Amino acid sequence: MTSPTPTGELVPTTHHGRPPARPLPTFESLFSALPAAEQAQVEQAVRTLNRTTLHAGLRTAVEVHRYVLDEFCDGRWDLYTNPRHSKRPAFEALCLHPDLAMSADALRVLVRVGEQLLHMDAQTAWSLSVDHHRVLLPLADPARRQQMAEVAIAEELTARQLSEAIAKTFPADKPRRGRKRTSTTVRHLAAAHKAFQGLDAERIAAEAAGWGERQRQVNRERARAWKALAERVLAALGE
Repeated sequence: MTSPTPTGELVPTTHHGRPPARPLPTFESLFSALPAAEQAQVEQAVRTLNRTTLHAGLRTAVEVHRYVLDEFCDGRWDLYTNPRHSKRPAFEALCLHPDLAMSADALRVLVRVGEQLLHMDAQTAWSLSVDHHRVLLPLADPARRQQMAEVAIAEELTARQLSEAIAKTFPADKPRRGRKRTSTTVRHLAAAHKAFQGLDAERIAAEAAGWGERQRQVNRERARAWKALAERVLAALGE
């Protein structure tokens, strides 16, 4: 379906007469198109702006960590990490509370970052942002964590750059025997998550453009995707 512009040119439109919604630009598409000098400018701006919120974010992590442990874990980290702790259901309810001003993932990250701050060199730890600390969380070895934190400070790495540096310095070990079931399931979940992200983007675009039929089609595709995911995960668990 087309509609004429003021100049008489015909352009594609939806059945509502609106131009089709353009896909939103991604960071990668915008950043990769910039000249090298402007890429460097953007990276420097990220570092500068992140420093302005650095301590505020870490203070929040400290306060959230202390509050959650005191209220739900008798002040003990080992109880926080124990899924059978008697107050665990109450904490999970907190995470899922609809009026909580942060996501469940954000709350859990802040608690873990607050704990991490207690076990790192203070000068190093407080020179990084919450996002840097989030990237360091998977490093269980304190020596490796300290090493990469110092690299991030010395080279003024953003959290994204630190993540890339960790992946290069400590590449993931090959899966050990007996872990096939978990790794297969994770791969299925990752593939499904990527598919759902694409469907969600289409749904948002459909709603913005008023595409009622396209919305219904996307919803049907989501239902089929969920069914396929359930079948794949069940098959993986049965291996």
